[in-house]
Amino acid sequence: MKIWLDQGCAYGNLGDEAMLLTAIDHLKKCFPGCQFVIPAHLNKPLPDVGPYQQLPPPHEMFRLIGAALRRRNWLKYLSRPWLGENWDAYLSSTFIDGLFKNLPDIQPIYRQLHDAIDACDMYYAVGAANLHDWSINESLLPRLWTVQQFKQRNKPVIISSQTIGPLTKRFAKYAVRKMVNKADQTTLRDPQVSLSWLNKIGLSSANIQAIGDEAFALKAAAADLTQKYLDQNGISKNQPYTLFHVRQTTYRGRLEAQNPQLLKTLRRLACDRPVLLCPMSYGEHSGLDTHFFEQIKSHLNLEQIKVAATITDPQLARSLVERSHSVVALSYHLQVFAIAASKPFICLTSGPYYEHKAKAILDWVDPEFRFLINLDDASLNPDLVCDKLSLVYPEFTKHLNAVRVDIRQRQEKFHSQLPTFTKK
Repeated sequence: MKIWLDQGCAYGNLGDEAMLLTAIDHLKKCFPGCQFVIPAHLNKPLPDVGPYQQLPPPHEMFRLIGAALRRRNWLKYLSRPWLGENWDAYLSSTFIDGLFKNLPDIQPIYRQLHDAIDACDMYYAVGAANLHDWSINESLLPRLWTVQQFKQRNKPVIISSQTIGPLTKRFAKYAVRKMVNKADQTTLRDPQVSLSWLNKIGLSSANIQAIGDEAFALKAAAADLTQKYLDQNGISKNQPYTLFHVRQTTYRGRLEAQNPQLLKTLRRLACDRPVLLCPMSYGEHSGLDTHFFEQIKSHLNLEQIKVAATITDPQLARSLVERSHSVVALSYHLQVFAIAASKPFICLTSGPYYEHKAKAILDWVDPEFRFLINLDDASLNPDLVCDKLSLVYPEFTKHLNAVRVDIRQRQEKFHSQLPTFTKK
């Protein structure tokens, strides 16, 4: 069996890589001996996922279309009044294939993608979290085209580990509705937030289920490797620490190292125990977290604040959560790992992208345990949030144990169903 594995942009982002690794692990168990076709840029290597066929991602073809039409936004070009908004007509395989075939610069990649789709038995999208208003041209449109190509050939489509929304733009609503309707199964990373957006665009189907993030099942690195890394970064054996993450890009804006709420939060956390600043990216997609950490530390003369060395293994990040006392993070996947390890956590947010993701992950826990610090809100007192977490720490840990069991059972059910989708 050959599986087209759409993994978004798992380039130097440990969260994306964690989803990719766990998806491959699950698919290998469900379909022994399966092979993978993974669209990815040739100059941006993926983590060690074993043998796979690599080909250009579909969005590269759409980028070439934009250049060929000499328009910055080709979708707007096609949406001129004389075409109206009959997206079904000009996003159909007939129209779009005709467009590709008449653009000589596009033909090589077009043929390569078509041949790969012909050779694959199933489409499986994991993560990318791009079913929203903010990534229409670079993500939504290419993914919709790929899904349509697979369904045109009567091949199963699985869209896994998604956070949906916001969906306020007309084309975003259209594309997500079209994709989810065509998919044999769509799984959500949260129980209610994403489903509410799907309900708003008229979707309420049995082929949608909330199972949590695929990276929830990521295995931790070996204990000796973890302690070796901690020793190198100033954390001794059995020493409790708070694992902390923040990054400069908020994908819709930029966070400054001297952000007052950020510095207040770190000062408060350092009063209790060492704070280990854990990098979750090491490539151009999300920037180098360690560079930003050094900028932050320059504004804080505190020995308790420790900048950890760059990590390139998502399993090590998972094990650092396991070893920690608690987690305070902007990174969605450190929050996922916190639930998986039953570690009390506080979500940091900045900007609409991270606000939406924090709302989604906190959907798993009861309201009394939804701790959040908005770094853009100057009126918020971070000390109070940290104090509240300390007061309910034992109860929060117990609650997370129950949440962890719930998510594991949901994921086991989904993975047991996977082979049946390929027989439809």
